[in-house]
Amino acid sequence: MQLKFKFGSIFDAIQQAGIINLADGLDNSRLAYISHLREQAAGRLSTGEFDLTSERARLAHYQANKTSLEEDVLKGDLIPSEQVLELLQGV
Repeated sequence: MQLKFKFGSIFDAIQQAGIINLADGLDNSRLAYISHLREQAAGRLSTGEFDLTSERARLAHYQANKTSLEEDVLKGDLIPSEQVLELLQGV
């Protein structure tokens, strides 16, 4: 399989995405493009429906909540709902 690209169409797409602007000069455009690639690789650049940084933060939040609940169970501060139902049915 061979991909065929026209330089103009690729360049236009990159320029329209705001990644580079040749009016800033070639060096500045190159630095902006490298910065864009670094942000994308680090997961700080939202490229679609999901933002990787937000998803990681959300996952860390829920993992912390789960760990906190498990710790409360181990300390005896929480009991299973089945035990509560058994106790209430016996009253």
